[in-house]
Amino acid sequence: MLNLMAEVIAISWRGNTTRQEDAILIDNKVLQYFDSRITPVYRQTQTLCVAVSDGVRHSPVPHKASKAVLNSVLKQNLAGRRLWLSTIQTDLCQALADHPNSYGSSATLALVEAVVSDQSNQQQLCVTHVGDSRVYHYQPESGWQQLTEDHTTLAALLQDHQMVADQTIEYASMYAALNHCLVADWADNNVDGLCGQLADVQAGDWILLCSDGLYDILGHQCWPEINPATDLADWLKQIHDAVHRKGAYDNGSVVVIRWS
Repeated sequence: MLNLMAEVIAISWRGNTTRQEDAILIDNKVLQYFDSRITPVYRQTQTLCVAVSDGVRHSPVPHKASKAVLNSVLKQNLAGRRLWLSTIQTDLCQALADHPNSYGSSATLALVEAVVSDQSNQQQLCVTHVGDSRVYHYQPESGWQQLTEDHTTLAALLQDHQMVADQTIEYASMYAALNHCLVADWADNNVDGLCGQLADVQAGDWILLCSDGLYDILGHQCWPEINPATDLADWLKQIHDAVHRKGAYDNGSVVVIRWS
């Protein structure tokens, strides 16, 4: 049972692409919408497991890869097992690696699951990610903070202090290359060494999971303001409209959790 109540809602949209390559896991369902759609608000009091997966566009069937990744997450969660990236990788390979038309299909992952803890006034979460899908934490006193670090060439160079972050620079596309992702390839061990991190939330906090279709266009500094009376569906609609005003060239998915 959760220590706090979680209100969970999600939105997906399709950018200037021929197919929807994102998928979301919410309320024990894997969803892949081909139009802009906001889910109902789901109130969770017992357990929580939500995720976003973004199929890597230049792989053979990215739309199938993202669904296969989240189907594995859902299967493990419903079985009451601890979630392992190696198991997700194996399930992805079983689904797609043995077919010549889907071999090598790849996807990212951002995953949040509730962890049992004895702190009655807060909830502990396990945050896991692969690739450049992200998880953010909002606290009323400090605003949004990015919890995950992208597994990209640029992020690795910044972390090693070989480059200096500059928001005014538009980096070449080569720097966005993924150093880690889930791949339908039995010989691939791309997720070895990756593990989740723990985060604590309190009443009034928000958690947001998203694919790069959101933050590449609309950084968290530009997201709508939040107050105790914020309507979740209206807030996501504002996000959607702001992204499309700037030109939604990529698919986007967002899952929001509000704690009370």
